[in-house]
Amino acid sequence: MREIPGMKRVLIIDDQIDFGRMLKENLEFLGGYEVFLASGGGEGLRLASRRRPDLVLLDVAMPGMDGVQVLRRLKNERKTQEIPVFIISGQDPDSYLAEAVGNYAEHIFPKPVNLSELNRRIGEVLGLLAPRRASPSAPERALGAGVRREGKGRAGRLFAGGKGNQGGDPEGNKKVLIVDDIISTGGTIAAATEELKKAGARSVFAACTHGLFIGGGLDRLRKYCDVIVCANTLESEVSVVSVAPEIAKAI
Repeated sequence: MREIPGMKRVLIIDDQIDFGRMLKENLEFLGGYEVFLASGGGEGLRLASRRRPDLVLLDVAMPGMDGVQVLRRLKNERKTQEIPVFIISGQDPDSYLAEAVGNYAEHIFPKPVNLSELNRRIGEVLGLLAPRRASPSAPERALGAGVRREGKGRAGRLFAGGKGNQGGDPEGNKKVLIVDDIISTGGTIAAATEELKKAGARSVFAACTHGLFIGGGLDRLRKYCDVIVCANTLESEVSVVSVAPEIAKAI
């Protein structure tokens, strides 16, 4: 297959052929990307090494080499270690979340995937779209993979007392607020919270505009976060502001 100069390349690694084809067609149409398909982990690794995609979309549950093994191999190979990887899976996030964050997955999307949101996130990571937030990277990336990547370096200094503590707080006295536009399964924020507390954060608050809380996401977050609040178009038990009444009036 001949590469098209100037087009961003996306590699999809998923053993569900029909899903992969649907995703390929939508990304080509919505984002104008050049998209490659691999139906298994081994084929995906070979394509990633040979074609050097700008981003990889990776399933978790695949026969033979699963997605977590593929992710680990991608991040341990010099040719592919800098390629951003999005996990797209129908599996319970608890079964792979720690490995995904520990091996620097950029984002995690549940199946069925929201295609417009996926396309937006891809555009942000590839520098084609400005992020909705002021930060150049998503909270999941900065507070999840980023904290683990820094280890006892910058993250450790952020929460420790003394020279590295810009705020002068006593050790273990830092409070952290994670803000996101949408919380779906809550898995990535839960993992980020765990890493932040290991680094010395005393308490972590999570806030979002839309709390979907798919697959027990709210219960999952409550195990990690000290406070969870959101503003919703549909009210939930953690929403503090709702626009539902205003929408109802307008309708």
